[in-house]
Amino acid sequence: MQLKKVLFFLVILLGIFAVNVGSSYALMVVDFNVQHSYRGDLVIDIGVGSPATPFWSINVWNHSGSWNDNVVMNDVDISGGSAYLWDHTWYLRVSDEWGGDSGYIQDFRIKVDGVNYVSPDHPNVWDHHTSYAYIQMPENPAAVTPEPASMVLLGIGLAGAGLRFRKK
Repeated sequence: MQLKKVLFFLVILLGIFAVNVGSSYALMVVDFNVQHSYRGDLVIDIGVGSPATPFWSINVWNHSGSWNDNVVMNDVDISGGSAYLWDHTWYLRVSDEWGGDSGYIQDFRIKVDGVNYVSPDHPNVWDHHTSYAYIQMPENPAAVTPEPASMVLLGIGLAGAGLRFRKK
């Protein structure tokens, strides 16, 4: 009888594990490269949804760096926006808030567990103007629907529950 209980719990645990595989990500980061002749002019935000009313956003650069050129950042943590990762539009917003300098967005990419999603946009950045690069993320590749094998394991686990209440 003890063996049946152990097997029952193992089957349930395996079924739950199989249904939930792929629901979290080890690494969600952004890399970007803004070429500009005076980075102290720039304010840079990363967000998801409409830039006017984002679901989530984070300021990653705010007039820092004085005389230096360009803003290149790698592995910017975006895990705060993880609920909106899939099937949404992400943006890199670059505002040039002063005059006399210009540049462009060279690269904007989201990395999820080593897979790169790259923006096709490379807009110019110029005086007193805000520019955007966008990435339309696909549907969650980890699947919205559990695999048939997962459902079989869950079914076996639920059927095993009946064994516990069966009398001899």
